Parts: sequence; C-alpha cells; structure tokens
Amino acid sequence: SPTEDIIYTITGASHVLCSSKDSVHIRIDYRDHIMVPSAFSPNGDGKNDVFKIANLTFQKVVEFRVFNRWGEEVYAAEGRRAGWDGTWNGRPQEVGTYHYIIRVAYPDGYYETYQGDVTLVR
Repeated sequence: SPTEDIIYTITGASHVLCSSKDSVHIRIDYRDHIMVPSAFSPNGDGKNDVFKIANLTFQKVVEFRVFNRWGEEVYAAEGRRAGWDGTWNGRPQEVGTYHYIIRVAYPDGYYETYQGDVTLVR
C-alpha cells in the first residue's frame, strides 16, 4: 500500500539460470473526490451532529468557513478535524440554510475549493 509514487521491479530466474526482469510504475492519485454533506442535524444523538468533510484521506483542510443568510461568518477553522457543530458564540443556530467555503490542499501542492449550501436541521 504505497503512499507515494514508486517503481516496483521484479526479476525472475529459472533453474537453468535464465532470467527476466520487468517493472511497474505506481502513481498515487491524491485527488480523491471530496464528499461534503448537504445537511446535518446537531441534536446530540451522535449521528450527523457535525458538518464536516466525510472522507478526508491525504488532504488537509486549509480553510473551512460557514456563513449565515446575512453573510455573517458563524464558523472558521482549519485542519483535519475542522467541522461545524451548529453553534455560533456558544449558541445553537437556527434551522436553515448556511453557505460554506472549504479549501483543501493535496500532498502534491494542488489546492481545491468547494463551496455551496448546507442545511441545518434539528
């Protein structure tokens, strides 16, 4: 299970000392499709309580921002554990639609930005 590009070479030999060699170049594709949920329910039941990227692997979250319908930033963070719990200044936010901007970095230096809406339901 390589985590970076690698070349594997194998040599085979027969009992009469004939041999052959071949190699394969394995390239790691760091561009996994990011899955951002369209809704979450921060109601404390332990299921879908935090709005976050569902399938981070090699990526690093460099920006994670959530805005309410008036354009006020209600959440900002970075790092693998970034995720909004539906509160702002310690207060639960209203049921509704919020806008997000998420920027991720890949190990090969590529950056990708995701933006859209997420629905907070209780």
